Amino acid sequence: MKKRRIQRAVNILREKKVDGLLINDLTNVRYLSGFTGSEASVIITPEAFFILVDSRYTSQAKIEAPLFQISKISKRIEDTAKLITRLKLKKIGFDAKNISYSDFKELEERLSHCKLIPIEEPLLKLRVSKEKDEIKIITKAISIATFGFNQVKGQIKTGITEKEIALELEIALKRAGADKLPFDIIVASGKRSALPHGIASNKKIGRGELVTIDFGVQYQGYCTDETCTLINGKPTTKQKKIFNIVKDAHDRAIERIKPGISSKKVDQAARDYISKKGFGKYFGHGTGHGVGLSVHEEPQLSPLKSETLEEGMIITIEPGIYIPNWGGVRIEDMVLVTRDGCEVLTVLPKRLEALN
Repeated sequence: MKKRRIQRAVNILREKKVDGLLINDLTNVRYLSGFTGSEASVIITPEAFFILVDSRYTSQAKIEAPLFQISKISKRIEDTAKLITRLKLKKIGFDAKNISYSDFKELEERLSHCKLIPIEEPLLKLRVSKEKDEIKIITKAISIATFGFNQVKGQIKTGITEKEIALELEIALKRAGADKLPFDIIVASGKRSALPHGIASNKKIGRGELVTIDFGVQYQGYCTDETCTLINGKPTTKQKKIFNIVKDAHDRAIERIKPGISSKKVDQAARDYISKKGFGKYFGHGTGHGVGLSVHEEPQLSPLKSETLEEGMIITIEPGIYIPNWGGVRIEDMVLVTRDGCEVLTVLPKRLEALN
């Protein structure tokens, strides 16, 4: 599996006509090498692969990254430049998004003989299509998230605070098997549910309020991302109307998913429906994004970017309506792009479920 991934990186450097790739993004380092430490970079050439780590991680790198030669460093930029010089690389591609300006300038000064070529898009797309083993891990992560959420759902009642719900959910997710959480749990109730990223507050849940919960787990490096909107009591006519519009938009977007379709068209399916119902100005974010080793990765499903969906991609579909001083609804599922269409991986029911 790692050999195939490394070969894709080698294909990138050949396509870009560079002699090697310098990769600093830890997520890509893990994807290519298997190394799980908190600081490392890799250099890939057609003939050899190197992982650069300090003394804290040499033993770990030997175990986790057996396909890579270990290059022990103490001064990160200086030692990186020395290795590039020793390898006699004339042009090296690097990920401009994951290097600071000061590090870039120092590297440039130390590599007068080597041209630094920024390479962004191919590296962003390195992980977009998931392998069978990755899909298996993500499916397991989803089962952990589902179990944890169901343990806590019954505790949501009038008077409990958003922070208390978030804390109980975090504990339940970790007890269920999550290694950690990929982002702070969002719990937004009542008028606060109009905040798309309303991090849990001290606000108490009121009777008749919408409660939006956006949560995920990280398991063996892979992330989940899912949103449920619940109602504490009996929904009003308007609450049911807004929820049903979002649910229909969500379903219409999923119906469009298949290999070869533009991500913009999937976004458009949800966005046009919400606009047709008169709530377009209350839906400001993209309809979805890729999920994998990062909770937000390529492709992006939005009006601003058009990417072709491919078999093996795992994406979210998460339309929402957010009305200031009233509240909001978001529904989010994770979806696998299959050979003939798609498969919804998340299993929590997306209905306006009344609590208590």
